Amino acid sequence: MTLKGVGDAIIKGRPYKGKDEISQKGIVTDAVYADIKDKIIAKQK
Repeated sequence: MTLKGVGDAIIKGRPYKGKDEISQKGIVTDAVYADIKDKIIAKQK
């Protein structure tokens, strides 16, 4: 499944401590993050 505004950059930016880091690190814009944040599941092992 793909999400609007998300590509290979999100994979290259790993690891993340929380899903909000994708906007904090500039991987996606705040507007894109607001649109997709409910579709993202972040789990740490």
